[in-house]
Amino acid sequence: MSYENQKKGVMKYLLSGAIVGGAIVGLADHYRNTSYAEDGSKLTRMRGKDLENLVQAQNYLFPQHFFNGEGTVSLMSHHGYYLVAESDGSLNANRDQALEWETWTPEIHGQDTVAMRSWHGKYMVCEGDGGANANRDVALGWEEWEIWYNECPDYRNDWECVSLRSHAHGKWLCAEGDNTVNCNRDAALEWETWHGMN
Repeated sequence: MSYENQKKGVMKYLLSGAIVGGAIVGLADHYRNTSYAEDGSKLTRMRGKDLENLVQAQNYLFPQHFFNGEGTVSLMSHHGYYLVAESDGSLNANRDQALEWETWTPEIHGQDTVAMRSWHGKYMVCEGDGGANANRDVALGWEEWEIWYNECPDYRNDWECVSLRSHAHGKWLCAEGDNTVNCNRDAALEWETWHGMN
């Protein structure tokens, strides 16, 4: 076999390997960033370049209908109440309206996570015991959240909702039936789904 034919054969092998390898990496990346809840709804995690592109586009760390101006968002629970950071640092989902205390400023932390800063200037945290508060001065590991875009129930007529998972503990933020908020769920179902305000 001539040198030219050998070179073409090697290049063909390398090109085929790169295409197949890229497909495998892409497929693995898809499965790493996509999950399905028990009810069959799809969850898609915003991370890496996707997260960066959202920010560069229009600072959309959340779907557009979550924003209420000035780069802040409000999150409505499945029960129809807004997530609020109380002045004592506690976290509830018991407000009928989204006013100042019910607004949050999402900030990118690292490549794949965000931190949620309250109107009081404190960060939302998932505690080690599964509790959730908004009482941290600095956003470190326990204050980092993964954003997962979630299919919404039809009754809200939203095209997209979000679920927030603690990056440190792997638990989902949940609005309980009594309107308290915890970070202790293993799956993102209805009570772990948050709607936009518009």
